[in-house]
Amino acid sequence: MIAWQLFLGVVMRWGIITITIIAVLVIGLRWHFVALAMPDKFFMTIDSLFSPSCHSAFENELLSCAQKKKSIHDMVFDLKNTFPHIKNISINYRPLGSVVHIYSYKPECIVNETSLFVSDGYIFDRSLFSFVATEQLPSILVSQDILGQASSIIQGVLKSIPWQMHATHTVDIVNKQCVTLMDKNNKEFTIICSTDQFPDMSLFDQCEKVKKNIVTHTPVNKNSAWTIDTRFADYIVAYRA
Repeated sequence: MIAWQLFLGVVMRWGIITITIIAVLVIGLRWHFVALAMPDKFFMTIDSLFSPSCHSAFENELLSCAQKKKSIHDMVFDLKNTFPHIKNISINYRPLGSVVHIYSYKPECIVNETSLFVSDGYIFDRSLFSFVATEQLPSILVSQDILGQASSIIQGVLKSIPWQMHATHTVDIVNKQCVTLMDKNNKEFTIICSTDQFPDMSLFDQCEKVKKNIVTHTPVNKNSAWTIDTRFADYIVAYRA
């Protein structure tokens, strides 16, 4: 009786092991097949942040990959290499057809009117993104001399300068030591700060008081403008240029 129970136990264990091996092989073969070629039938979901022209370009590239029987790995590589403004690609495998999801970086601000600064510090052409996704973003001017190394400076400006200041002032990054904010309603006044010490809202309020004092007590001179310099440790310097 005991021998028979031991025999049944051995048989059951081997049965479980066999089923497990078959399952692993089936799954392995399925993923091997998936890695071999792009499925003939697929659907796409594309991040709404992309422009309509990007949607068409992505679709054409995916169709080309499917027709050429490219592997999933090669398809993802080709897409991200051809379209660096794609942040990520994921694929869901379903019985009726695979679903390819294409994700965008998050736009943070407009740069020099024609470019877009995104969440991971890259700068792309503004036309790659939809108008709806960019129309409400703050706009920043950046000197061409430092544009290639301006990522950290732009991040500092976005983090430190209050959002409302972007609505009322034109922000211009000249270099690390000179970031100007020109009043959109009165271009006679420009605030200067540096990237080492961005002013907070209370300091901007002090600048506004300086501006009102100048307007009240100084004759208007359209041939010159006022600069309000906040780069000093304990005081604000206002001068006419």
